[in-house]
Amino acid sequence: MRAYIVLIVLFVLASLPLGAGQPAPLRPVPGDVQDLVLLLDGRPYLIRLHVQINGRSFRGNWDESIANLFRYLDVDGDGALSPKEAALAPSKSQWVQLMNGTVVEPDAPPEFAELAGGTTASKATLQNFSLYYRNSGAGALQIEWGWRSPGQDPLGQELFRQLDKDKDGSLSRAELLAARDALHPLDVNGDDLIQAMELSANTFPVFTFRSTTDAQPVPANFPFVIVQPDAPPQVLAAAILKRYDRDKDGQLNRSEFQVEKGVFDRLDANHNERLDATELAEWRKLPPYLEFIASLEQGGRKDILIMPEADGKPNRLVALMPPSRDGALRVPIAEKQLEVVQGSRGTAAHSELLKQFDALAGKDGVLVEKKIYQPPFTFVALLRLADRNGDNCLSRKELADYLEVQEKFLFRTSYLTVVDRGASLFEFIDTDHDGRLSPRELRAAWQRISVWDSDKTGRIARGQVPRQFQIVLSYGQMRASLPVSQQGFADLPLVRDSQRGPLWFRKMDRNGDGDVSRREFLGTIEQFRRIDRDGDGLIDVREAERADEVLRKQR
Repeated sequence: MRAYIVLIVLFVLASLPLGAGQPAPLRPVPGDVQDLVLLLDGRPYLIRLHVQINGRSFRGNWDESIANLFRYLDVDGDGALSPKEAALAPSKSQWVQLMNGTVVEPDAPPEFAELAGGTTASKATLQNFSLYYRNSGAGALQIEWGWRSPGQDPLGQELFRQLDKDKDGSLSRAELLAARDALHPLDVNGDDLIQAMELSANTFPVFTFRSTTDAQPVPANFPFVIVQPDAPPQVLAAAILKRYDRDKDGQLNRSEFQVEKGVFDRLDANHNERLDATELAEWRKLPPYLEFIASLEQGGRKDILIMPEADGKPNRLVALMPPSRDGALRVPIAEKQLEVVQGSRGTAAHSELLKQFDALAGKDGVLVEKKIYQPPFTFVALLRLADRNGDNCLSRKELADYLEVQEKFLFRTSYLTVVDRGASLFEFIDTDHDGRLSPRELRAAWQRISVWDSDKTGRIARGQVPRQFQIVLSYGQMRASLPVSQQGFADLPLVRDSQRGPLWFRKMDRNGDGDVSRREFLGTIEQFRRIDRDGDGLIDVREAERADEVLRKQR
């Protein structure tokens, strides 16, 4: 019966059209660069990001968002905003709320002189309009910082204890290869996963997040610096001096600035074996340590391309990267791991707001001012922002038109989330950061962590578990606007695309770990073995897609 169900599902899917061909190669485009500096002990590392959406730079997409809003406000279509038209423009705080998909709070419109670029201006041009919102703290790329709360790591400690069978304070290759069997008794609910709660009750890691729109700063010791594209090079040089100038003489010697000898010599213009602020300002002009391209289009590609070296050869870090099946880059840097992932967050659903409007407005489809200023006051802010005809009423069309403009903000808003995940064995093995250890994650534990077995002993001591940093490139809503259940442990983010794969594969993956085990598979053992091409006892999404494609071609 189970085999019959599988065959029926596959037969139905075989009637669907084949997917599109391979996507075009990723290439840099003008305006897509964002530099990030990782400040580790001894030296900084320049990381260059190329961020694109639908083949355009993230800045170009943000400019288009501004242009959409400008055209919406330009009621008479003369290419400029009058004071009356500008009165409908969102304040800077409202602009942030609109871009984040959060509830828009009532606020006064911007001062026209600020929007128009001067007290004598009678019209606001698109250029000045764009400049006003660019300086709002909600520019083309939203920055979020995240860090693990200081303290002990009970999950990592308990996992280490469970796996360290000989109690020698280290994990051998054999102990990590046997991790799945060693932890199996902890699987209380029998879902083939080791939940964080099953490993150690009530011990979830707590992360704190801050964004550029928050008043509270990130910790002074947070090891990353965002380099603004228009910032003078002296700004970064000052940050580097502050971080590494141990003797406080305003210069860095070779022991303070432990870059490659050739790099130091190239910067040391006066050959005095020290780098001052002027010389350090040239550091950013050198080739970055790591450069990559990511494209964030909705429902699009998930690959991240590491750019070659300046001489065209593959980046030296590629050979050091542990294998990845999920599209993430995991790069060893100075005994740390830098993980780069990309994805999307849910965009605001406006259907619920329109339903609320219909319930209040009734058959007339119009909310008069009196009704708007009554509980629950949902549409107070939108009365000023969306009332284009100035009649102090809000029609359904006016609301729908405004929500359509906001929807374009959300699909063109890019986010860079930088997270210090700490040095935790649990975090390291839990590659998709969903708070569960899957069979595949446990099986690959030694293969991934062996990169840090620098002395080749076949063992990993507690102190060798690498500290992990995570760079998340995404679009959609800011983390603060997501439901509380999606803001913490299980959303940093899931690298796995839960919508990928044939329907039968997604239905059978009952524990949601991105694989179909023999226990979950509804067909026969022979069918399972034919689909499980690598014979690892798990059907992954690529094997499922390959099997599905074969059946399509056989129709």
